[in-house]
Amino acid sequence: MILVWRYLCFIIFLQSVSCNTDNDIILDVISSRLDHISISLARIARKQRVMETRIDSITDNMKGRDLTDGKKEDVVSDYSDGAAKEELLIMKRAISSEKEYVRNLVESISVDISGRIAAVKTPSDDLDSRIAAVEATSDDLDSRITAVGDKIAAVKATSSNLGNRIQSMEKGMNTVKATSGGLRTRVDSMESSITSLVSAAERRVSFSVQNRPRGNLAILKGETTVKFNHVFYNDGSGYDKTTGIFTVPVSGVYQFIFFVEGWQSKDEFICQAAILMLYVDGSSAETVAIADPRHKNQIIQAGNTYINYFSKGQEVKLSTADYCDEYSIFDFGTTFSGVLLY
Repeated sequence: MILVWRYLCFIIFLQSVSCNTDNDIILDVISSRLDHISISLARIARKQRVMETRIDSITDNMKGRDLTDGKKEDVVSDYSDGAAKEELLIMKRAISSEKEYVRNLVESISVDISGRIAAVKTPSDDLDSRIAAVEATSDDLDSRITAVGDKIAAVKATSSNLGNRIQSMEKGMNTVKATSGGLRTRVDSMESSITSLVSAAERRVSFSVQNRPRGNLAILKGETTVKFNHVFYNDGSGYDKTTGIFTVPVSGVYQFIFFVEGWQSKDEFICQAAILMLYVDGSSAETVAIADPRHKNQIIQAGNTYINYFSKGQEVKLSTADYCDEYSIFDFGTTFSGVLLY
């Protein structure tokens, strides 16, 4: 009975321990050890039954004999001193041996379980410290989450304000779009005016020049370009006084006006006239001005006009004729002018 109570107490102890340890590890150890205990208890029970059977057999033999008191003592002594006594001793020793084996198994299980519990407690301490660290981290996360929540609330407030401002801007944009049509029309008109002004500025071409030789008279050979050395006006920079040539800067219709003043210094009437001819790109335009004095010291002025379409880059000039070897050209009265009409 004592052994059974120990066994029950040990089972309760194992149940309490298994609540805080690894059930798989402990139960493996318990299962193997309990198998040995169960086998030993079964052997003890068998031997106890054998002893009971043997004692019952001896008792039945003694009852079946008619023994006097003296003979009964002899029979008892025979059984006590004989084979029965020896057999009982062997059984008692076997039972004691089995009990000792069971006791040793229980103690070894207790020692093994204690070691394993101690081994389990060490990681448990580490788990406690890690749990404490996790709790501290959780507190920090809570504070950070709270801070993030405050920021989100601030962002929502700002977002609402931005939404109102965006709506106001959209209304302004709609107003601008409504008026942009008229503005675009005005801008187009201004651009057209600017283009016209630029075009008109580019097409402003005119010049006016005069011949001012040293003294009052210039003697020029035949077929000589007259270099009008005094420039009154040269809008468009088409005239070059170093060459006497006007280069057309803009294509269009031009008007050219020129005058020549001649002076007869002798009574001879051979080559007394001052003759200038208009040339375009080196060819005569068949336009001539002839100043023809008829007596000595007479001054005569003549002129002509030429209108035509000219392309950009064409060259226009005045030259003396090829009728005489030289011509007398009087100063100030010999001029050359040109203007772009359209």
